[in-house]
Amino acid sequence: MDPSLNPIETSWARCRNLGIDCNSNPGFETLPPDALNRLQQEHASLIQATEDEALPYFDNMLQNTQCLVVLADPDGVILQTWHPMDQPSAAFAGIRPGHIWNEASAGTNAIGTSLATGQAVHVRGDQHYLKAHHQLTGSATPVFDAEGQLAGVLNLCSTTKMSGDYTLGMVKLLSHGIENRLIFQTYQGNFHILKINTSASSLDSSWAGLLVLDKTGNVLASNRRAATILGERQARTSLQQIFSIDLDGLTAIANNRPASLTANGNYQVLGQVMLPEQPQPSQEERQKDAADIPDDVLALEDLEHGDSRVRRLVAQARKMMEKDIPILVFGETGSGKEILVRSLHYHSSRAPGPLIAVNCAAIPAELAESQLFGYEKGAFTGAHTKGYVGLIRQADGGTLFLDEIGEMPLALQSRLLRVLQQRVVTPLGSTEDFPVDIKLISATNRNLRDDIQKGHFRQDLYYRITGLNVELPALRERTDVRELVRFVHQRLLATEPGPALSDSMLDLLVRHPWPGNVRQLVHILRVGMAMADGELLQEDHLPDDFFTDTSRPGNLTTEPLEELIPRLYRANGGNVARTARAAGVSRNTVYKYVRPAGTD
Repeated sequence: MDPSLNPIETSWARCRNLGIDCNSNPGFETLPPDALNRLQQEHASLIQATEDEALPYFDNMLQNTQCLVVLADPDGVILQTWHPMDQPSAAFAGIRPGHIWNEASAGTNAIGTSLATGQAVHVRGDQHYLKAHHQLTGSATPVFDAEGQLAGVLNLCSTTKMSGDYTLGMVKLLSHGIENRLIFQTYQGNFHILKINTSASSLDSSWAGLLVLDKTGNVLASNRRAATILGERQARTSLQQIFSIDLDGLTAIANNRPASLTANGNYQVLGQVMLPEQPQPSQEERQKDAADIPDDVLALEDLEHGDSRVRRLVAQARKMMEKDIPILVFGETGSGKEILVRSLHYHSSRAPGPLIAVNCAAIPAELAESQLFGYEKGAFTGAHTKGYVGLIRQADGGTLFLDEIGEMPLALQSRLLRVLQQRVVTPLGSTEDFPVDIKLISATNRNLRDDIQKGHFRQDLYYRITGLNVELPALRERTDVRELVRFVHQRLLATEPGPALSDSMLDLLVRHPWPGNVRQLVHILRVGMAMADGELLQEDHLPDDFFTDTSRPGNLTTEPLEELIPRLYRANGGNVARTARAAGVSRNTVYKYVRPAGTD
């Protein structure tokens, strides 16, 4: 945004252009409970990082204040709020999870205006466009994830006469701390992290610059403070280019102790490197390990091809594989949940053990108990004379993958709960307990919280299977569709020679809505490649159901994104989520094209 423009004045102009009546009472657009639950699960890491960063301030700097810490997603949907007092002010009644506070819904306000401008803003009482909000004062700033993508917006809202400089400084401090926590969540333990600052006493503060380094010294990720200290371009290069030192040299002088480093050849900073929890394997070790991995298991780096959301969840799940913490994977049918689980298992310390996959929807209800828990010989009519060990005990020493766990019968859920609580299995017809050592991964395409409310899923079991919750985005929501199509095509060519992909065919596949996700993509390419006789895959080689999916208007538009997205953004009243769905792109792509228009 042009710094010469007043953000409040330009926001009021946007509100007038949207036809908002400043005298109207806010009719907050609100997400349904199930949609809010999904959104909170998607942003669980961000919510946890914000809570961990904000709550300590309630004991000192925010004590006895009528303020509210508010976290919203990139569309202005409030994800969570925190208040230092037992009873928040009635003025905060409209600021609750699920309410939408973008400018189109709530006029000029700290959350919506920070999102529209992409910068930190302070909005005091009568600067709010809606008179109904004049009793509020707010300071908000964008929050970015470990890959530098917009993760949400943090707001410190108050009904008291707190100084704007104070609240704006506080919210900036909190946002830096949150961003640092997100980087540590994603990378700590697997990569070197270099902390830099202008003084040694600030290396452990929220104002420290962070550089995440791979084993060659290249910068994988950095925070905003590092970009401020080193420059935007330098913060994304390498140790050698920035400090004229390699990773071994840095580790020798700055391993858990501050050392002076010369940045860009002309100024000094203090640096301290944090080592990975375990040494990263050498190329030879990785090749040896790969020899024991089945051919159909993807390398973890092949699970994403440029989508930061998938990269983050893979990094988090990989770390959790070495902890005694269950993983719950959400995702639409065909989005690749089993592919993810297989990759996680075979690239973990449990790879020598078995991976037992159980489709909870496919086992007949009357056989489910005996299949899961096993039985003694003669336990029931028709039982095998030698008995049966059961799927859970088969997973001992390895990974138990419970797919479609939301379909598990209630009676079975109570027995599973006991196994997870006590880590023992009692077969049918037996009084003997058998201890089991399992890594539990569950998956579902259902909203389990909604199932709990309906009485279809046990709440106590839900909290036993949730530890790290990750959500695989639908194929149509991924930002790496083009690269993923190329990858799948090359994988299929490796098994059987076939036709090449032309640029026009690649464009057609990229624009497809893919209701069946990655599974449908593999199917379509297999059929098309089998049908093709020539050197290129043509449209008439694709099955008819492919074109049934694309029969809806707008799916195959050739309108350039720089024209399409601003048009849809205006048509959807500035709602980023609806614009992204209408254009078939990610929300970050929408921000790329509408931010300039939203700041004039």
